[in-house]
Amino acid sequence: MIKKVALFIGLLITTNLFAQALPTIKLNTPYGNVRAQLIKSGWTPVKQREPCIGTFCNIQRNNGYYETLHCWDMSTAACNFVFANSQGKEIIVVTNFERLLFNGFRLP
Repeated sequence: MIKKVALFIGLLITTNLFAQALPTIKLNTPYGNVRAQLIKSGWTPVKQREPCIGTFCNIQRNNGYYETLHCWDMSTAACNFVFANSQGKEIIVVTNFERLLFNGFRLP
């Protein structure tokens, strides 16, 4: 049985694209818990070197989430965080709201 992971944009991809399977994560799980589950599953946060766009993005990096790609400072405060597996394949974790609740995975 092939596990499927919902993308932020509503598409589905199969986890067999990756050597390490993505953990099953419920929507609205706090990002800190999502991050810990991904690391435990062999995924590594990818340190972002480009400048952040938006204040909320800088706040996340200053809080230790150096994998923050960007955040939108509007009402949704959605953020994207980049992780890579041991083969270098990347995924982006999408959160919403200032509480950083898990909203899905997407490909870069």
